[in-house]
Amino acid sequence: MEQLSCPHCGFSKEIARERLPKKPARVTCPQCRVPFRYAPPSRGPDRDTFSVTIVCPGCGKSKIVSREAIPGAGRQVNCADCRTDFTIFRDGRSEPVEEKEQSEELFDPRSLTREIETSREAPDPAPTRAQESPASAVLTGVGDLFRESWRIFMERAGTLIPLYLLAMVVGAGPFFILFLAGFFMLQSQGSIAAMVVAGALGAVVATIGASWATVAMLCAIADPGLGIRAALASGWQRVWSFIWVYLLVSFMVAGGYALLLIPGVVFSVWFYFGHYVVAIEPERGMAALLKSKNYVRGHFWPVLGRGAALVAAFMVITLLLGLIPAGQLLATLLMPFMFIYFFLIYRDLKALKNSEDVTPAAGEKTMWLSVGTLGNVLLLLALVLPLWSLYTENSQRIRAMLGSANLAFETPSPPPYLPPAASPQREKLAAQGIAPVSLWADDYQELLQKAQPPGDDPSAVPVGPATLRIGEFWADAAQPHLWLKLTVDELPNLELDGRNFTRLRIERVVTAAGADVYDRASGFETPFFEQVSLSHSEHPQPHFQGIRNVYLKAGTGSGDIVRIEGTLTLTLPLGVEVHHLDPSMIGQRVLVAEKHVYLKELEGSEVLLEYHGNFDHYLTAVAFNRDGEQLADAGSSWSTAGEVTTLQKGFAGEIASLMVVVASDQLQRDYPFALQTP
Repeated sequence: MEQLSCPHCGFSKEIARERLPKKPARVTCPQCRVPFRYAPPSRGPDRDTFSVTIVCPGCGKSKIVSREAIPGAGRQVNCADCRTDFTIFRDGRSEPVEEKEQSEELFDPRSLTREIETSREAPDPAPTRAQESPASAVLTGVGDLFRESWRIFMERAGTLIPLYLLAMVVGAGPFFILFLAGFFMLQSQGSIAAMVVAGALGAVVATIGASWATVAMLCAIADPGLGIRAALASGWQRVWSFIWVYLLVSFMVAGGYALLLIPGVVFSVWFYFGHYVVAIEPERGMAALLKSKNYVRGHFWPVLGRGAALVAAFMVITLLLGLIPAGQLLATLLMPFMFIYFFLIYRDLKALKNSEDVTPAAGEKTMWLSVGTLGNVLLLLALVLPLWSLYTENSQRIRAMLGSANLAFETPSPPPYLPPAASPQREKLAAQGIAPVSLWADDYQELLQKAQPPGDDPSAVPVGPATLRIGEFWADAAQPHLWLKLTVDELPNLELDGRNFTRLRIERVVTAAGADVYDRASGFETPFFEQVSLSHSEHPQPHFQGIRNVYLKAGTGSGDIVRIEGTLTLTLPLGVEVHHLDPSMIGQRVLVAEKHVYLKELEGSEVLLEYHGNFDHYLTAVAFNRDGEQLADAGSSWSTAGEVTTLQKGFAGEIASLMVVVASDQLQRDYPFALQTP
């Protein structure tokens, strides 16, 4: 009979030797259902197998140790429990010695650096404090870890590197493919929700695929008998548990770092081996994290130091490899080495805790989950509160940016526009024919869709919410030109700055022969002269109207022109705000539509303002006398340096108060046109 023990749960059973496989085989534990590799005992000292079971002849304690840790001539050791001296051999034999001499302890990791698993044939008495932290409980040294990790890496590279590359490919590929698919859907259908859903689906598929390949690699590291297909099959059985543990580790570590950094470092070391526990042992979820924590207990600083040594070494290697072609690829191919390195630390920790109960105490799960939750709540508040504060301070600007971009967010339709509540300032402006209204992109979009091109002139051509027609021709020999007459439906806020809101850009003036006679080189065809000054009219219905001069090449006659092509551009102010200023506020700064305005001087009929922000968003300044009557504009001048504009403006009368009107942003709409001559 031969006793077969599961290295994962410790379950053991005596089985007739003739029923055991003659060659190394993969078997499944009937207790925990986790597969492991069985290697039959060797029959000679020179046969090279992975491990051998050593049994103390004094107390019966057994341990699976690396065969390479035992010299060919045997090694004299001393049992750590019963203190019996005996000699161990590579074939598994144990022979007591007649005379007790100074010897090494059987289970000292410094002498048997590649111990794998321990088991007991009979339960031991409760360990004493000395047994809980024996002097011999020392992890494998850093140098030995690097050497052993490199040996395993070179032996198993054909399996581990493909599994790691598979994790990288399936981790990145689906996400980018589905994200790009969603992006093209956004371009073709205008729905950002499709892009978000596709990206989220890609992230889910990538997470599952990368986790599967990663846990398969861990299984292959722990079981040298597994090939790629067998490792993937074993990994698939654990992929969901692995993902859950990964999320738990991330949750706990993030919460720990939120609790003033140090708990995050502690949690990172405590719970790191939870991934290995899931891949190799039967524990799942929080139980795997706590088992990792109990393995590390008493060895925190050695584990941290060994981890730091590996990270430092990899940083140096990565920097050096970055100096050569394809160096980054080589550094990527070395990543399985890190997993092997930490697996060896995990194996040492597990072996050192063989006589201890690493089962989590009652209530321990709840306690540590509560700590992690507290840290994550604090982290969430630390992220959300500044963002909320930033949003509330810039909500109008954000709305303007989103609105002007006309992004097709699938959100409920905005409520119908309601006029703003009356205020003394608005009443004064309305009485003078100026009524600023705070509208946003969705409000204008609705108004533009309902706009009716004004007028009943049959020669006028509809262009969006406006009409255009060719007016008088001026037969100047040197600079012939004609009028384009523009009529725009009554839209809110156009009266605030009639020139800057409307622009007629001419592209071609075509003759019957197909020649372009538009004089682009004329000094009257600059962007300034493309602007059309609008004035309000009530007949035959409320509308705005203006005239654009179009200059032609010398010698052009009125009968030569057959078609005029160009674009009407409407620039509409978003989120208009009004602020009241008076002489008591000289030298003060006010915030209007997220722009800073300084009242530098206000004396008599002159005012000097300093405006910080995009000057295109400045709409107008209206002055009133002591009786609240609007003062006529007497001219203005300004100079701009970067984002700062100094504006000097005069009025026809003594200024008692001033209204500054500023927009949060602008919405631009282009309407191409082609006018045919009668």
